[in-house]
Amino acid sequence: MSRIVVTTIGSLGDLHPKIAIALELRQRGHSVIFATHKGYQPKIEALGFEFHEMRPDGPADPAELARMTDSKTGSKYALCNWLLPSLRDTYTDLLDTAKDADFMLAGEIVYAARSERYADS
Repeated sequence: MSRIVVTTIGSLGDLHPKIAIALELRQRGHSVIFATHKGYQPKIEALGFEFHEMRPDGPADPAELARMTDSKTGSKYALCNWLLPSLRDTYTDLLDTAKDADFMLAGEIVYAARSERYADS
């Protein structure tokens, strides 16, 4: 069957739906690899999935998390101070993980997951 990379950035609200999809993919015989925050590694591996770290990691500082989730300024703050400064690292991590993949399922804010790369291979 297929080797599928599932990648997400964000909270458990981003991760849990991807886990549900991954469980069904595995049930159907596919090999599923997760690329996400290091903090999710124990959860992913406990479910029996292969794990690859993808930067940026989630914020450890509660004050930083509060800034990123502020209802008025959080999205801009997270984008400008967390996601975009790490874009090259995210791309490098994802490219390494996906080199032998047949398909990638990427979360909405995994900006480094570009479909053009796979169209060229």
